Amino acid sequence: MGIKDFNEYSAEEIGLWLIARGHEDAAKFVEEGVDGDLLLSLSADDLKNDLGISSLQKLMKTIEFSKMVGALDEKKGNEVDEKVNALEGKVRALRRTVKSKDREIAELRSKMSGMRVTEKHSPPPDVTDARCLLQDYGEYLAARGQYDPKLVLAKQLPPPLPSSRQTKVLVAPLHQSAATFPSLGIRESSISKGRLDTAKKPHRDGVDPMATKSGVAPVVKPSLKKNLNVKRWGKTKRSRATGRAAQAKKEDFMKKASPRAVGEAFDDSSSQSCGDCSTTDSNTASDDDLKQRHIDLNTSTAYNAKKKNSTRHPADAVDDFINDLNAGLPSISLSQLDSSGMASFLYADLRFHLHVPGGIANGVIIQTWYEDNERATDISTLVAKFNTSLQKIGVDGRLTFRKMNGKHAFSLTKTVDPELFCKNIFRHSIENFVEMSIKVHNIINTDDVKRLEKVRLTNSVAI
Repeated sequence: MGIKDFNEYSAEEIGLWLIARGHEDAAKFVEEGVDGDLLLSLSADDLKNDLGISSLQKLMKTIEFSKMVGALDEKKGNEVDEKVNALEGKVRALRRTVKSKDREIAELRSKMSGMRVTEKHSPPPDVTDARCLLQDYGEYLAARGQYDPKLVLAKQLPPPLPSSRQTKVLVAPLHQSAATFPSLGIRESSISKGRLDTAKKPHRDGVDPMATKSGVAPVVKPSLKKNLNVKRWGKTKRSRATGRAAQAKKEDFMKKASPRAVGEAFDDSSSQSCGDCSTTDSNTASDDDLKQRHIDLNTSTAYNAKKKNSTRHPADAVDDFINDLNAGLPSISLSQLDSSGMASFLYADLRFHLHVPGGIANGVIIQTWYEDNERATDISTLVAKFNTSLQKIGVDGRLTFRKMNGKHAFSLTKTVDPELFCKNIFRHSIENFVEMSIKVHNIINTDDVKRLEKVRLTNSVAI
């Protein structure tokens, strides 16, 4: 067998060479495989010298090699079988554990199904006793013209349950009913005192609250019965017929009356209801004046309604103002107050700052800055005139012009009451300050004169 390249040897020739070298190389070849170090270390000379055997020896070596490989496979197979058997034993043990746990759970469920959970329910309150007590007290107040007993029962207690055997209602003791129903808002001391007062002196309007029972009408003298039925919370009730007649008369008057007559009637009613509204002679007022007076009174009414929505801090009121301004048709872009209470906006290329400081009680500062200039010395006289004009138009606030850190600060300090905050007044204050700031800018910066015009923060009628 001649010399040839290593890659030209067949697998059979390589197996014979391994058998000829010994059983250790064959076992190593089985473990490592074709890519092992054993085959990679072969050379052509090794194959030539080791494979120079006869065909009979070749057959014998092949048989021995096959037996050896089979024995190795059987040994490894036995090891795998042992591992599989061990795992199967663990699985069987786990299954037995699961079955025992299932039996325990079933026993616990059977025990729980036999048990009955009982809850203690408190008995319902005796609404009938409270109804009698509240009716007595309500009729006592009604006798004095302070309350309506029917409204007391309707607001405080549900209607009584229907019962065919309800023939007589017993009034519970006063201390027991008041303690049982603290949500009725009636104190035991006040009720006891009221009962004591009614026992010592005669009852007004002829009503005896102590003699009142549930379902029994109060005893009223005939001479005072009419007054008791008519009065309700201190006001005289009109009958339905009288109310309809008055409404028809009012509608007829509104159809036939001229704008001047409507304004006169409106002025008469407004002078009685609103003390802040100034009244003028309707004979000398024009129609435009009457319409404007109507608009002003509506604005005042809306302002009075807004006063009820109180806020805790001026910053809350200013935030609401900014939200309403941005929600409409604003002519500026005003940001929300930051954590330090600051907000800013631009108008006519001038930067304005809105500050709600925490240290000043109910104070708001509107401010703008100017570069230092020799013309700024004449601004103090103008600021004094501005303050006088603000007082004349009734705008709360004070203007200041100070030199700070090499610049001049023009500020308007206002007092804002969160309970009486009016957004329209606050908007007008900002608009007036912006107009004044433009005038100050034109005096200081003659090279950059701004156009003087009426400043409007929003294009809508009101915010």
